[in-house]
Amino acid sequence: MLIPEDAMTIKEVAAEVKRSPDAVRMWIGSGVKIGRTRVRLAATRVGGRILVSREAVRDFIAACNPGATAPTETASARARRFEAEKARVLEKHFGVKRAVPSKDKRASPDT
Repeated sequence: MLIPEDAMTIKEVAAEVKRSPDAVRMWIGSGVKIGRTRVRLAATRVGGRILVSREAVRDFIAACNPGATAPTETASARARRFEAEKARVLEKHFGVKRAVPSKDKRASPDT
């Protein structure tokens, strides 16, 4: 049996979806009732560990939220992009320099 590269432990899934590991175990074991159907989080037992693929998490979230789309990037990636954009705007409009040294020749000490 092949283990997917993106396999996560119960703790990692819980951190990703901001829920407790017990909630994730419940989703795997008994699932969540949506309307008249019960939706379960697909998982695989490998040795003594339970592993869940990222695709299974996306499918579970999509099944629990019909009509909604799952986010395509993590909140931390969004936060990093937002901070980078904020730094560019501050530098462009207000003259506030970034903490990273620029390669601008005007900033070199030998001129």
